Amino acid sequence: MRAGRLLSLSAGGGERIAGRQAVKLLAQPRDMYRYGYIIELDRETGLLLRTSTLGGGDTVLERFQFADLTYGEPVSAGLDIDVVHPALHPHPVSPLVRARPVGMPWSVGWVPRGFTLTDGAGLENARRTYTDGLAVFSVFLEPLGRAIQSGEGVARVGSTLSYTRGMQLAKQPVLVTVIGEVPINTARMVADSVRVAQTDD
Repeated sequence: MRAGRLLSLSAGGGERIAGRQAVKLLAQPRDMYRYGYIIELDRETGLLLRTSTLGGGDTVLERFQFADLTYGEPVSAGLDIDVVHPALHPHPVSPLVRARPVGMPWSVGWVPRGFTLTDGAGLENARRTYTDGLAVFSVFLEPLGRAIQSGEGVARVGSTLSYTRGMQLAKQPVLVTVIGEVPINTARMVADSVRVAQTDD
């Protein structure tokens, strides 16, 4: 899906960041289910100098930027230097996020337009991860030994939200957790859409 269907893009002049003149790109969401972004690039090289994540009312939730930037001397074209090196990129799986079976098939019935499943987890694995190319969020399902009182929990650090809710799936008490770079209304709607999956058996 094209970014223009999800975000309204505009460009303009920027300020100096880390001693470099920037060009500012504003990416405003076309719906209420994702954040906006200000992306500021070096006018000369296109290098990312600063990025800001915007919440409701264009509130800056998180900002990353260079404070100082120095370019080295360019490599002479006449030198015989091999600058390509093969590299291995293992994908270690943390014990905290390993997709483990939960004993029941489940699915997420709704995600915002443009988000796609990225991890290919099986129907009974504890995690589903989605991205729209900029933001990422994961949904975790944890079976509980006993029912818990209804309610929800929310914690936020910068643009990253953790939303939890207890519910019943197939008469089994579970805890649903949504963690990622999405507004609370999105996390709540995603959690509300978790259901027991229909299987072909």
